Amino acid sequence: MCGVFGCLNVKNSFLRRGALLIPNASAHRGPDDQFAIQGKDFFFAFNRLSILDLSSAGRQPMQSPDDRWTLVFNGEIYNHRELRAGLDYSFKGHADSESILASLTVRGFEETVCRLDGMFAIGAWDDQEKTLWLARDFAGIKPLFYGLQDGAMVFASQFNQVYLHPLFRERLELLPEEVKSFFALGYMQAPGTVFKDIYQVEAGEVISFSLRDRQLRRNSFSRFSVHGTSELDEWTEEAASMFNRTFSEVISDQLVADVPVAVFLSGGIDSPLVAAHAKAAKADIVAYTIGVDDPEMDETADARRYAEALGLRHEVRQFTQSELLDVLDDHFEKMGEPFGDYSSLPTYLVSRIAAREHKVMLSGDGGDELFWGYPRFLKTVSHRHWYRMPRTLRRMAAAGMRRMGVTVSYGVSVFEEPDGWILQQHIHQPGDLLEQAFG
Repeated sequence: MCGVFGCLNVKNSFLRRGALLIPNASAHRGPDDQFAIQGKDFFFAFNRLSILDLSSAGRQPMQSPDDRWTLVFNGEIYNHRELRAGLDYSFKGHADSESILASLTVRGFEETVCRLDGMFAIGAWDDQEKTLWLARDFAGIKPLFYGLQDGAMVFASQFNQVYLHPLFRERLELLPEEVKSFFALGYMQAPGTVFKDIYQVEAGEVISFSLRDRQLRRNSFSRFSVHGTSELDEWTEEAASMFNRTFSEVISDQLVADVPVAVFLSGGIDSPLVAAHAKAAKADIVAYTIGVDDPEMDETADARRYAEALGLRHEVRQFTQSELLDVLDDHFEKMGEPFGDYSSLPTYLVSRIAAREHKVMLSGDGGDELFWGYPRFLKTVSHRHWYRMPRTLRRMAAAGMRRMGVTVSYGVSVFEEPDGWILQQHIHQPGDLLEQAFG
């Protein structure tokens, strides 16, 4: 998982008082090593969870041979070997972090980021241009927060590492609209946070901050491309074959590591699909499942059937309600930001069990969002044709069809665009708005 931390143009008095105190807040993210580098204008620290190149050649923060670039990086780059091709650079090891650093020295920051295939949160200091660069992967998998105050900048993997910094700790100011948004959604929407002057790097965003002009610049990069038909409900053999081939390649890329890799397995569809492709690429892959003593919530029986059908070594651990309560404090202590999704608790439990033997786990998280698996998402898709007409006409037509007994969601009448409807479906009590609108 790893944890990055850095500050720019901060008075040295803070560094003398113990610069590692704040990086220690993310020590659980990287228990294998902690290291820091202090320059004239910057301080970088890193908590390492070693995945590729377990030697000191993969240690971070990492500096280029000419000391121009200093890098901290959390994540995994699946095409990092391709990044090295054609570079005039003397490599010390095979870590993907060194591949990024080498590319920075030749191609610069923005071109390097556009070439990355993986999940990442990156902080890099260009000593020649006196510029700090930040970037986050196009899907926003790896977190990255930053704060600006009095011409200084702090960035970190965890929200609390920024607001606990002396630059912010004594002057924290809550933002009511952001707090309201958090209570509605259960998480802080990027690029904002609940505190003034503290932000999130958005998914697929590059940020630069120059000490020369004190200007912060933000740019987006995109790796998405659309192929095939625009009709979302059309499914062809060709599309299925393309998906199967692409999915298999992605899983194989994610199994590359110098440490043991395993999979999480539930009773649904997403994680068994991941497990099936992982098994095909790695015959000895291990699957982990946790169960609870509530029959309606427990998925171990289905998970066992999947594991048996796939021929997986399967580790199952049952938890009682009292055991779940016993780990709550430890679970929330490791949360560096407000987060209201209760699914984080079973993820935490299964991760604790798996971590005894494995450092890397593959899961099916995000599958429902990517493939519109939730019923509320499918409803939006099935009603998408309504948005081809103006809202006034749409409301009249929908009302008429409802009087005729045809079921039409009120979402098409309330929201100007489908994205507003989708956002409302993520809010914990979506019925409130409809009740206010229609009584």
